[in-house]
Amino acid sequence: MKIKGKITHKTPVPIVITNIRSADHKKYDEVWGIVSFMSPANLKYYKQVRSLAPSVDLFSKFTRLKENNNWNIETFNTIYKPQFLKEMQSEKTKASLKTLAKLYKSGERICLFCYCSNVELCHRKLIANLLEDMGVEVILN
Repeated sequence: MKIKGKITHKTPVPIVITNIRSADHKKYDEVWGIVSFMSPANLKYYKQVRSLAPSVDLFSKFTRLKENNNWNIETFNTIYKPQFLKEMQSEKTKASLKTLAKLYKSGERICLFCYCSNVELCHRKLIANLLEDMGVEVILN
């Protein structure tokens, strides 16, 4: 099968969702940075997808919580998660998720990343859940 001039694998390959330190662009057909901010140097290797990143408002809340030593599983679940999932209801976000599901089904090797080190307190986990709900297999780390 061909998508955008690329020959793809015939069987679906799980989408890898990780932090930037593990996002080796040489291992994947596409690597998406699901971040609001990205260095221009990184744009050579990675596609920035803001529609799958927290809003500037939510990122600011996260930053304040972290600076005040209040960033933990409770604040993630009660403050961050509800707002992030609400933000993920936009048409642009839904289109990005549908694109990922299509790429997965076509056998593309896809990696999504952000900068957080702890996946338990990161939107990567929430994106993984959304993709799994669409029938997409993911590897989350």
